[in-house]
Amino acid sequence: MTWDGSPEKAQSVFDYFNGGSVDLLLVQPPVFPPGTPVDGVGEPIVRRYWELLYSLDERLSDQITEPNIGLLTVASAARRAGLSVQYVDLHILDLALRDRERRGIAEGDIRRALAGWRSPLVGLNAMASNWGWARRTAAIARAVMPEALLALGGVHATLVGGRCLEECPELEVVARGEGEETIVDLASAAQGGCRRLPDALRGIPGTVYRAKDGSIVENPPREEIDLDAVPYPAYDLVPREAYPIVFRVAANRGCSGTCRFCSMRAFWGGRVRRRDPVRVVDEIEHWHRTAGCRRFMMGDLTFMQHPEHSRAVCRELVRRRLPVEWWCQVRSGELSREDAELLRAAGCTQVAFGVEAGDQERLDAVRKNISAQDAAGFCRMLKELGFFVQAYFLLGLPGETLDSALRTVRTIDELLASDTLDVTHISFLVPYPGTELYRDPGPGLQVLSHDYDRYFSGVSRLLSMMPVISTPELDAHRIRALWQLALAVASSHYARRIEARRAAGGGGVARA
Repeated sequence: MTWDGSPEKAQSVFDYFNGGSVDLLLVQPPVFPPGTPVDGVGEPIVRRYWELLYSLDERLSDQITEPNIGLLTVASAARRAGLSVQYVDLHILDLALRDRERRGIAEGDIRRALAGWRSPLVGLNAMASNWGWARRTAAIARAVMPEALLALGGVHATLVGGRCLEECPELEVVARGEGEETIVDLASAAQGGCRRLPDALRGIPGTVYRAKDGSIVENPPREEIDLDAVPYPAYDLVPREAYPIVFRVAANRGCSGTCRFCSMRAFWGGRVRRRDPVRVVDEIEHWHRTAGCRRFMMGDLTFMQHPEHSRAVCRELVRRRLPVEWWCQVRSGELSREDAELLRAAGCTQVAFGVEAGDQERLDAVRKNISAQDAAGFCRMLKELGFFVQAYFLLGLPGETLDSALRTVRTIDELLASDTLDVTHISFLVPYPGTELYRDPGPGLQVLSHDYDRYFSGVSRLLSMMPVISTPELDAHRIRALWQLALAVASSHYARRIEARRAAGGGGVARA
């Protein structure tokens, strides 16, 4: 049966329990920390914000899932090398258990999902916020597959790979950076089983491994790969419980921004590499024709980093007249009206960008390199052209005071009141490992905890954490209270719009 993008032809997460034998087993650990409520947080302010947000527009619903494109692209690269691959998404299993059995995932579920599989190589992915789950998943994988080589990849592994090996004795190797070629080398090393290791790992570029004497050895970095040679992600491996899914197509990799709080700058080293614009649109057309995709995300961290390249992508989309729409992220104030008109002509319907704060000193403290005063005019221009406009805000930036936080809240209020901003994405700062703020927070910020299970920024319906940072004027409780105030302000505008829509006879939910 050929996969055509329909959930009926996809596997189920509960098929994981059947097991099997493959050359490569890729595992996405759970995302939400243990104890995350099944139905979401009980605080009225937070719950109301998410309920209104999802009622405002169906495109914002958490029922639309974005799979781990990194693991799916690695899976495709492994398949191209002739390897058989299974993808086990424990985050989707967690969501399925919440829906079917009214409970979150437990270690026993992970054991059941992995126990029937046999593979010489198990590859896990981790972010800082689910590193605890990744460690527990690795321990279970080691127990049920004692001869397998256990590898870890992803942002957290790239930025603090040596520490990951020290904190998780079950892991033998960490893959840093792009994994499409590294995974093939690791599969070759794993063919003889763990008894050949770690000698088999010596010299594999882009890896850090544990030597026979227990020391941590860092191999040379891997050369950058040719982005136009990277295969399309293996979306056919995504379980049906994840549907509907977001298809992400990237025109480039990397970010030239200098934001001190962002782990992506550390991951990509400040470099940006671009794909052939024709190849980008080839992939969009491929997913439209083979999987029926009519809406996708342009997966660049910032789409217009190289304007002429982005214009070429848009012109190719215009030329082909594909019946698709898409959304992208840009930098506030750095999209001209002419370029915005080209994006609209190419099918872009939604634009998201970071305003972050209404206080210029706070923006300067994290080297955001944008103007707080430009946000209103930028939103107004985008709305005039018919875009759905989404802005990101952060509370708890270095040196945050009550006055500066209230300026950010007022900015949110004014943009939503003017109807030049459709929705907000409001969170508080998290000092992710590997970022400049984590290494050197400076006198304006204090990191209160290194328990990564607490490194959620308050941006999920299911989870509401206490900040792990404070400033000289605001402790964690005050930062969280100001975050809740910002949510309440946004909620009041969402409720106003929903009521106006109902009064006009349009119902409560806007359709994509």
